[in-house]
Amino acid sequence: MFTNMKKMIALFFLPCLFLSCSKKDPVVASFGKTRITLEEYKAAYIEHLKQPNVFDSKALREKFLDELIERRLVAAEAAAAGMAADERFQLRLEANRDKNLRERHYTQVIKPGVVYAESDLEQVYVFMNEERHLRHLYSNSREGADSLYAALQQGVRWEELARLVFADARLSASGGDLGWVAWEQLEYDLAMTAYSLPLQEYSRPVVSSYGWHILQVVDWRKMPLLSQPDYELKRRKARGVLESKLGDKAALAYIGGMMKNKKIQVYPKPLQRVGASLGPLLQRTPSTMDRMRPEQLSEMEMGRIETSLWELRQEALATLEGETLTVGQFIAALNYIPYHAVHKSLKTALDYVLRDRALTREARRMGLERDAQVRLKTELYKQNKLHMARRRDILADIEVTKAETQAYFDLQIKHQHPNTDFAEIEADLRSDLLTEKRNNTMKAYLDGLYAGKKIVKDLQPVHAWYDSVVKK
Repeated sequence: MFTNMKKMIALFFLPCLFLSCSKKDPVVASFGKTRITLEEYKAAYIEHLKQPNVFDSKALREKFLDELIERRLVAAEAAAAGMAADERFQLRLEANRDKNLRERHYTQVIKPGVVYAESDLEQVYVFMNEERHLRHLYSNSREGADSLYAALQQGVRWEELARLVFADARLSASGGDLGWVAWEQLEYDLAMTAYSLPLQEYSRPVVSSYGWHILQVVDWRKMPLLSQPDYELKRRKARGVLESKLGDKAALAYIGGMMKNKKIQVYPKPLQRVGASLGPLLQRTPSTMDRMRPEQLSEMEMGRIETSLWELRQEALATLEGETLTVGQFIAALNYIPYHAVHKSLKTALDYVLRDRALTREARRMGLERDAQVRLKTELYKQNKLHMARRRDILADIEVTKAETQAYFDLQIKHQHPNTDFAEIEADLRSDLLTEKRNNTMKAYLDGLYAGKKIVKDLQPVHAWYDSVVKK
C-alpha cells in the first residue's frame, strides 16, 4: 500500500516533483564524458511510473537508473549507425517535440487559469467514494441531442431512442448502458452531471469531447469506508483529478476559441486515400486503458500505418494558416491523438491534429522550443526510440530452427518426460528458446558496450528527492 501511495502522489503532483530539486542539478550517473543528471532521471522516472502496475521502490529506482545508462549507451551506438537520420524516425521525433511544446504551453498559459474552491474539492472527494450505474443517449450534434431530449419529454421510451441512435449492437440492445462508472472515468461536465442527477432521472444534453450526451442514473452505491492512509491518498488523488479535469475543460475552451477564425484547407484526394488505408488498420476497440498510454498507437500499429501510406508521406493533406500538413506529419501526429478520436473517423482525427498544430504554432511563437523541460523530454524520447530501434536491429535475424528445437527436446526433455510428445510442446519450446537466444545476444552486445567503461552511480540524490516529495 505504501509504495502505491508513493506512486499516486508522484503522478498527481508532477510540478512539485520537478521543482523539488535545487538549482544545481546533481549527477546520478557518469561514464566517460557522459552524465545523467537528476533532472533527466526525474523526467524519465515519472513517465515510467505512469505505466500500469509499476510502483515506486528503492529497488525500482536503482534498476531504472541501470536502464537509463543502457539506453544512453545503445542510443549512442544507434546514432553512430545513422538511425537518427531515418525519415520515419525524424517524423516521429518532430511529433513528440510538438507534443512537449503543447504540454509546456498548457502549463504556462492554461493551467494558471484553473481555479476551484475547497468546497469543489470536498464534493469531488465525496463523488470519488461513490459509483454510478449509467446509461446514455448520444448524438454528434447539439441539434440531434436536443431532438432526443424533446422526444423523451414527449413520452418516447428511452429504449426506442437507443435503438435509433446506436449502431453498436450492445449499446442498442441495452439502452446505451455504460455499466458502473467512477467519477474520475468521465470528463468533468459529464462527471458532475451524472453524479448530481437524482436516481432514474435523465439530464439535459451535455457536451464532451466525443459529442453530446443525455445521461440517466440507473443505480448508485457508496464505496467501503477507508483507512486513514487510504483517506489521505484519496484526498490527494481527488485534488489531482479535479485539477486535471478542470484543466482539460479549460484547454478545450481555449482551443475552441483559438480555432474559430483559422484558415483551413483540406485536400480531398489524399484525404480519401488516407481514409481508405486507415480504416482497416484501426479496428482495435477503444478502452479506458488508452488514456494511460503516452503514445496511443502501438509500434506495430504505427508501423502498419506508415508502411501503408509511406508513398504519400510528402503529399499535402491540409493547410492551417498557409502552413502545410503532410500525410507523413499527420501519421506521426496520430500517436498523440486520443485513440477514441482516431478510431471514430478520419475527420475527427484530422480535426484533432489541426487543433494540435495550432497550439504548437502558438507555443513556438512564445519561444517554448528553448524551454529546458521541452528539450529534456524530447531528448529522452529520442534516446528511448533509438535504443528500441537498435535492439530491433540486433535481434531482427535471430531465429530458432525446428532442428534446434528437436535437439533441445531430445537432450533436455525426452529422457526426463518420456511420455511427452514433441509436436504438442514444439511451439512453446521454440518460443522459450527464441527468448533465451535473444536475451543472450543482447547480453553479449551490452557486455561489449560496457567493456572498459568505468560507470559511477550515485542514487542518494534520487532517494532524497523522491522521499522528500512523498513525506509532504
